Amino acid sequence: TDARGNPLAGAVVKLLPDPPEYRRRQGMPDGDAIATAMTNEQGEYIVGPSAADPHAKVRAEAPGYAASLQRVRARGVRIDFILDKGGALDLRVIDVLGKPVEGATALHVAGTVVSSSVTDADGKAHFASLPTGTGNLVVTKPGFGAVRDQNVAVAPGETEERTLVMPKGMEIAGSVVDGETQRPLAGVAISLRYPQLPTLEAEATTSGTKTDEEGRFKITGFVSGQEQLVVHATKTGFADGRMWRNAQSKGELQFKLLKSGEAFEGRVVDADSQPVSGATITYAWMQNEKKADVPSAETQEDGTFTLPLPSWAAAGSSWTVIATSDEHGLGTVQAGVPRKDQGRAKELEIKL
Repeated sequence: TDARGNPLAGAVVKLLPDPPEYRRRQGMPDGDAIATAMTNEQGEYIVGPSAADPHAKVRAEAPGYAASLQRVRARGVRIDFILDKGGALDLRVIDVLGKPVEGATALHVAGTVVSSSVTDADGKAHFASLPTGTGNLVVTKPGFGAVRDQNVAVAPGETEERTLVMPKGMEIAGSVVDGETQRPLAGVAISLRYPQLPTLEAEATTSGTKTDEEGRFKITGFVSGQEQLVVHATKTGFADGRMWRNAQSKGELQFKLLKSGEAFEGRVVDADSQPVSGATITYAWMQNEKKADVPSAETQEDGTFTLPLPSWAAAGSSWTVIATSDEHGLGTVQAGVPRKDQGRAKELEIKL
């Protein structure tokens, strides 16, 4: 319905996925819809069927009205929407010379509602119906530094105008050495990640460089001001290195990569010290990591398991290993990756 309780016919309702990495991060664009429906004359809708995972989002939008979004935690629920009148935003994006920037992706974030648009040949983008009040605008394009405007106020039925200037991307230089010998490491893969800029994630997975024979590298990052990115250094046999960087950072980076350790081995037992099969083993405190990057394992009939280390687990690091079982509950244990002079890690025992 609208704010007066009148049914809205022809409103579009989308059922959207809501994976863990979406739920933990602000400003994530909506993924592809699982299903789409349109309201009837009474404003009613049924959208689905939903996926097996009960975690999902439902988004409702209609011309002239601001979109509304609700998260759901169960299948087969009823969700009523009240749509308020929206406001429009005309955006112009230029470079430091005043030339229009074509193909820049603009996201407007107001609470849980994320709206997107792409600039045309004149550097212009239009948002037709945004939630009223103050929102956050972020604009990105490979080759340029991302820019934000965190105070975009939109009024009902009115059009706000904004012009944003995108500087060139920042150059990041540095070197990589073996953490034990201090010798340069050649062939180390250097890549960038943008945890706060989801529109650059695809670029992060396709771009990168490698260190030369002297262990040195240069790479361009697409941030400006205080916007942050993460520089990753990876090489087989070594634990990954990570460093945060922004356009205000001074000096070169130096990675000291340490050798990676071996997988943790151990067993899981119940309260009576009997082996537990089928328990899931993984690492705790990994909410900000992508699910695919967090190793997991399952116990065998005798309760034993082999749990690979995270790619960034260096010798001497400490981890919290957690075991869960539908029948027996959960348990945790602290596990350390031994240094070279400490031999193999002790077998773990986790009691549920």
